[in-house]
Amino acid sequence: MPMGIETELGVTRPGINWMANITFMRNLHKLEAQIGGSWIRWDARQRLEAPTIQEEQEHHQDLFLDEHWLRDSNLFLPNGARFYPDGPHAELSSPLSLNPRQLVTWNRALYRWIDNVRKEYKKIGQQYTIYRNNVGFGDPIDDKPDYDRSSWACHLNLGVPRRVKLQDLVTKCIPWFVLQTPFSGAGKVGSDNNMPPVDFQISQRADFFTEIASHMTTHERPLYNLRDVAYADQTQWRRMHIIPFDSNMLELPEYLKCGLTAILVSMIRDGVLDDRFAIYDPLAKFHEISWDTDVKTRVWLVNRRQSRSVTDCLWEYCDLFADYLELHHPENTIMYDVVMRFYKIIQALITKDWGYLYGKLDWVTKKEIIENALNKKGKAWKDDLAYKLDTQYHDNDHERGMFFKVIAPHPQCVRITDEEEIVQAIDTPPPTRSRWIAEIRKKLEPQIYSSDYWYRITLEDGERLLSLFFGDPSVVWNEEEGQRLLALPLTELMQALKELGIIGTEKRRIEDEPLDLDYLTLDPSRHFSRKESLLLRQKGPPARSRAQLVPHSPTLEGKAVPSFPPLSVQEPDDLYERSMGHLEEVPPTEETPPVRSSYGEQLLRRFTRPTQ
Repeated sequence: MPMGIETELGVTRPGINWMANITFMRNLHKLEAQIGGSWIRWDARQRLEAPTIQEEQEHHQDLFLDEHWLRDSNLFLPNGARFYPDGPHAELSSPLSLNPRQLVTWNRALYRWIDNVRKEYKKIGQQYTIYRNNVGFGDPIDDKPDYDRSSWACHLNLGVPRRVKLQDLVTKCIPWFVLQTPFSGAGKVGSDNNMPPVDFQISQRADFFTEIASHMTTHERPLYNLRDVAYADQTQWRRMHIIPFDSNMLELPEYLKCGLTAILVSMIRDGVLDDRFAIYDPLAKFHEISWDTDVKTRVWLVNRRQSRSVTDCLWEYCDLFADYLELHHPENTIMYDVVMRFYKIIQALITKDWGYLYGKLDWVTKKEIIENALNKKGKAWKDDLAYKLDTQYHDNDHERGMFFKVIAPHPQCVRITDEEEIVQAIDTPPPTRSRWIAEIRKKLEPQIYSSDYWYRITLEDGERLLSLFFGDPSVVWNEEEGQRLLALPLTELMQALKELGIIGTEKRRIEDEPLDLDYLTLDPSRHFSRKESLLLRQKGPPARSRAQLVPHSPTLEGKAVPSFPPLSVQEPDDLYERSMGHLEEVPPTEETPPVRSSYGEQLLRRFTRPTQ
């Protein structure tokens, strides 16, 4: 599945904290020879044509029409990534990947690249600090509970066939976005946005979300973001722009959130996921799950008319993911690895094995570091030390940052990638559509007028502009074929790329049907206040007739597909233990031999629900 990550960065510089992002970007031209990349005019047409732009802040539209910003503030990196200022903050956008291990590798290469840029600035006397967190700097003012820090984000993007109904994506993804918090959260000291005071919570982003679904990203943030700028053939593809997730320092949560979300969306695409996880009042539960560091929160499942713990729901998701891979993708060893690592994390969350989770989940690791420091100094969570350590955890300095000095070398710190892969990925695109675009950019750079870096390259051909549309984000790079085509003259190259389906003709998008969010909001005319939500949680949800329940009727190509039953409980055996140990030590790669169906069934049906 096509996937990518956008990471918004916090940049500080002594004496000019609030302007540091701007000066960091403006001075990059001084380092052009050292950092690589090319400044190419960004083509903002598809973004400006999207209907969502009408509902976004006006300064965004002004920015996309500013010629200086379009031409001089967008850096195309050798590995197919893009670095640019998005409003007041710097932002990295990864090259397109086709599996979660690939994505984590190239995303980590970007974090290494931006640290190399910081080092180059240091050589010319400019000292910057770069943070990969999601909440503004500073401490609460006079312990005021309404003190509001700013928030920025880490967005996961998935390419989904346009034939998948938006209604299905929204209603079936929102429960997952809420329930995945205990393993993907990066941890945060305190609360924001007028939320009840807490010492520490799991998610950095949860406090800032106030809507179910909308096009917004910088205020009135929704659980499901409806911004659908495909950067592909809009008649065939949509782009899911997923904004509730945190930016992770550890590789495992990033690997899990990308891989598991891709499996979930694949199940929706194939029509094999029903509405069993529909949650009553998902916004309130998103906040409540984040505040609960004991992971004991329960949610009301609308269609089952029963209360279930978050860990129970995650356990059932794990069962379904395992069944889906066994039935539909038994050869996908990377996704098998994702599900089996997920299984071990859920076991530890259920049994509260925080020692095991240190070095695997960000929020658990951060909480233990801060707690130990506070206890040693005799301080409370409201002390400045807690907030400073919270921020320092996300310092991207690969030599002196807390994470890289204290946590990364720890024997329990799990890595998905290896050093050689990351070094190579700094300068080389993944073998996806990004490689095609990067290679054609190198060949035709003197003729390039503009590009959106993902989908379109516009060339100056005499007195006319000629556009190459890379409409299919799922294409892969073939080294032999690619080098042969790149040796052709431009006219023959374009003809060959069209015949292979790598480029095509841009088409107008198809509008989606209106969304029905009734069973998500219960009362779509208004949102519940915090007081109302608390009262409703105490009294339980209102009675609903059977006619109001969302039917369980998944389909696949018009044929009814039975809902997956829970997996049978079996005790683990030597085969399971040996296999789990092997995967923990040697992450699978594209070259790993495929798992046979019978072996996968034996392996994945040995999940054993631990007792709490």
